[in-house]
Amino acid sequence: MKLLAPGHNVLMPEPDLLFSAGRLADVLDNQARLVDAAAQAIPAEHALARSIDELAAELVERYEIEPVVLDWSGVTLSSDEVKIDVTYDPRRGFFGDEGRVHVAGTRLTFHVPLSGESKLLKLRPSHYTSNPPRGAVSATELRLVSEAPVDSRDGLKGVLEAEADNVRRYLDFASADLTTWSATLPKMAHDGVEHRRQQVIADREFVASIGVPLRRREDARPTYAVAPIRRQVTKPPTSGHRPSAPEPFLPNEEYERILEICRGMATVLERSPRAFARAGEQAIRDHFLVQLNGQYQGEAMGETFNNEGKTDILVREKGSNLFIGECKFWDGPQNLSDTVDQILRYLTWRDTKSAIFLFNCGRELTKVLAAISPTIAEHPSFVREIDYGTETDRRFVLRHRDDPEREMTLTVLTFEVPTV
Repeated sequence: MKLLAPGHNVLMPEPDLLFSAGRLADVLDNQARLVDAAAQAIPAEHALARSIDELAAELVERYEIEPVVLDWSGVTLSSDEVKIDVTYDPRRGFFGDEGRVHVAGTRLTFHVPLSGESKLLKLRPSHYTSNPPRGAVSATELRLVSEAPVDSRDGLKGVLEAEADNVRRYLDFASADLTTWSATLPKMAHDGVEHRRQQVIADREFVASIGVPLRRREDARPTYAVAPIRRQVTKPPTSGHRPSAPEPFLPNEEYERILEICRGMATVLERSPRAFARAGEQAIRDHFLVQLNGQYQGEAMGETFNNEGKTDILVREKGSNLFIGECKFWDGPQNLSDTVDQILRYLTWRDTKSAIFLFNCGRELTKVLAAISPTIAEHPSFVREIDYGTETDRRFVLRHRDDPEREMTLTVLTFEVPTV
């Protein structure tokens, strides 16, 4: 400890109570609301064109609360000559008859260097006592003060050390609260950004459902939807630094259109039983691809490697996967469950829409349809079934196998393949 030179005769105000100016829990709750508000304020083009992890990391960096650190090894001591009011000290025999009485005294101050968020020293943690410490806080130091008349100052050092211990105790309480909150911040930020992203996608899908071309700002660089039939996607001009490539997504209306194309092909199947009597999964798959490529300009590919396997039907736009489908003949519940596993292996994190085209040949169709929902519901990745409103189709929401927070849509379309 380093001793500073004694000061002049001064009358000093009483130090403030520490950890008492407000509840730390209230401040942390408000900080959480700021995180959510900042996530919802992310511009739509950023929410779609940048990764969720990147945006969430920026929110964490912006709203993370830096803990306060007191450098007890760097404490210095200052000593001041002060006047001590002893008017009502019974040991001195003054009771106010002579007016206010002051005697010479000594004030010792511990100067504790600090870094981080000094305001934490003023907020009450969730655990506290009835005797909080006193001190004065600035941006760079905490000052602990004790004073006494010159003739009774021997215990000043002990008083300061006891107050320092009390500060450490309270700081431990506050640090525990802050540590708990900081541990939740990354998920809080990620959930906020994910919600914002889904909100933007939902808004754009709603606008797309209106069927009127959307007027686009010339300077915008939004994530784009897959191009409508036979149309090329054009990017608006950009200026300044080179941006990252926009990320395509598949609106619900395009998802439904792909499924409708496949239903149309199934109608051809049913009406031309002789033409497909000996066709296997691959041959039937190829007929589906012909129809899809006629609508999506050669972007529908079969047996294309994606993630960990080869999927039957893959619709891509500018190198990004928009739709993944598997063609399967019905061979019992276990085969269907295995197909779901296969779909999940193929899906990357960004793939969110998929389908199983289930062909029934020579089985009682009613029993096949009755087995689909219970089979999918027993799958470990099952989240819920969506009322799809068709007699032979079922729609489900599944969890991504590598990210339980990420949901994807699976539609099972069942087709009757006539025998001849």
